[in-house]
Amino acid sequence: MNQPDSISRYFKSPLILGDYLPDISIQTLNAGELRLYDLITNHLFFLCYSVECTSCLESMEILDQFLEQHHKRYNIAILIYCKEEMFEEVQQVFGERVPHVYRVTKHDLTKRMRVMELPSGFVLNRLGQVVETNNCLFMGAFDHIVEPLVKIV
Repeated sequence: MNQPDSISRYFKSPLILGDYLPDISIQTLNAGELRLYDLITNHLFFLCYSVECTSCLESMEILDQFLEQHHKRYNIAILIYCKEEMFEEVQQVFGERVPHVYRVTKHDLTKRMRVMELPSGFVLNRLGQVVETNNCLFMGAFDHIVEPLVKIV
């Protein structure tokens, strides 16, 4: 067995523009099994976080500000890797404004969904194709990532 073959078994390329999010079934730690495509209407703006990362916590604060203006306009989902007690806090902060907040495993985020950088935001069209992605570390990044949605929302 040569080296590249053994490495390729474990390496997955990150989810990028033009890719289709796999319609995988993930086991959420708060709501049972979830099929990702069930969340898509004519679009889906989904954000991936971990409370283990300082940048994610900063991004969630910015998301809170973003939602003050836009929470009814976009179909938003949050997938977060965290402990149960932290998840309850996240649900309290975003629960009424974001209908889809799920606690997921790190394995599902990184290996199955191919999200290699946290925080990450993705906008999917109705077919599940990534039409925009960004790290959502500042308000301008949130405004930029939703630009493709202006035409369809």
